[in-house]
Amino acid sequence: MKTKEYIWRGEWISEAEFNEKIQSIAGDTSNDLRLRLDPEILLHACGTYSKILQDGKNEDLVASLTSAGNTREQASNTIEQNIAFLDPEFLEMKLVRELGSNNPFILTRKNFLEDEFEAWAPLGVLVHVVPGNAPTVAPLSILEGLLSGNINILKNSSKNGNFPQLILKGIIDADPSGSLKPFVYAFQLSSRRKDLLNTLFNTAHGIAAWGGEESVTSVRNMAPEGVRIIDWGHRISFSYVSASMK
Repeated sequence: MKTKEYIWRGEWISEAEFNEKIQSIAGDTSNDLRLRLDPEILLHACGTYSKILQDGKNEDLVASLTSAGNTREQASNTIEQNIAFLDPEFLEMKLVRELGSNNPFILTRKNFLEDEFEAWAPLGVLVHVVPGNAPTVAPLSILEGLLSGNINILKNSSKNGNFPQLILKGIIDADPSGSLKPFVYAFQLSSRRKDLLNTLFNTAHGIAAWGGEESVTSVRNMAPEGVRIIDWGHRISFSYVSASMK
């Protein structure tokens, strides 16, 4: 294996193995949908890996980013951004703020005067299509999917190098239980491989599409009917104040 570009159920595989396995991805992910990801395991793994990176054990990440055209300063800044996002206290606060609990998948009784119970449930299989000019986006998008309990498939751009895969494998390896493995797939794929993209999209319950309007539209046009598109396209916000306003 020349470079580490393909992760299948949390394990490195070669390009040849990927070409063999890709046609079975729908069956593999379908079997794993019965599994439930414990947020505590994810937070602990993120915290462990964050400490590893803070200790300066990041030579593989720096090499990946610089080989993709980043300066060492840019590489260092990118790694620092990931360290900040991996902080378990930040992630737990994010869970509580957005989903109301640090374990939102447990049925809870919201009103003790009524026999009604509520819980969040994962969407299922999420495919993440990320841009080639923002290496931080890919691992953080997958982390969002993991926090919400989904099985995640990353379609990475070669322009990002294998930085996202290395970050994801670091998190997976920081979990001694191996519980995170079935929830992560990551591949280096060209957008010109429409056959492979169709295979991934047909496996998905949702597609997180990052990038400009043209990229998001392309994903939307390829997505099967009924697959939810999570659009992370560019946003422009502005306001103005006029002297004539009262």
